[in-house]
Amino acid sequence: MSSLLPPNAAPQEVAVAKTMARVSDVPAPFDSALDPMRAPEAMLPWLAWSFSVDTWGPDWPVYVRRRTVQQAIKIHRRKGTVGALLDAIDAIGVPVQIEEWHQRVPQGTPYTFRVLVDSVATPFTQTDMARLLVAIDANKNLRSHMTELVPGGSSYSLAHSAAVSMQGIEREIAPKYQDISLLLVALDEGEAEVELAADRLNLHLHTTLPQQQRTANEPAEQG
Repeated sequence: MSSLLPPNAAPQEVAVAKTMARVSDVPAPFDSALDPMRAPEAMLPWLAWSFSVDTWGPDWPVYVRRRTVQQAIKIHRRKGTVGALLDAIDAIGVPVQIEEWHQRVPQGTPYTFRVLVDSVATPFTQTDMARLLVAIDANKNLRSHMTELVPGGSSYSLAHSAAVSMQGIEREIAPKYQDISLLLVALDEGEAEVELAADRLNLHLHTTLPQQQRTANEPAEQG
């Protein structure tokens, strides 16, 4: 080992020089350490802090935490818009659509919106509902308020000659509390009506709709 230490260097100085000489051998993957999709899991809380992530759960699945950090800059650029809200929800893995008051027929109460959970393929639990409500509350603009959480309107169709027969259902699950923070408290404390709403939503998405699809497809398969 080459060294600039004098011949009369103390043993402690020699030990420090030898230790520092090996620092360059320690791998330092800075490019991947700053990439939320490649960084070690232990780095994610620090990346979340540096990227100013608004909502974070140490018990969230790893892929959700990675996506949340990855989307942070994009969300902050457009925070308060529907696009930023959708990006935040997409990061936690719950596919939804946002329907604002002026998009409804007839129009709803000004500055309100409802959330349509539009996938029957993704499990939707009470934990997912809590994460969804936190993401909405943190990223929506202050004047807008969510009024309903609704399973997405899914339609199944059968075509006969020139006619089309449409069959479908849309069921609304309105929370007991209109304020999201109160709804979260109710969910955490085991409020019966809120838990029932979550169970009904999960049953509708994963049992009722698939059964309707199978029933609608039976005539076509028999034919």
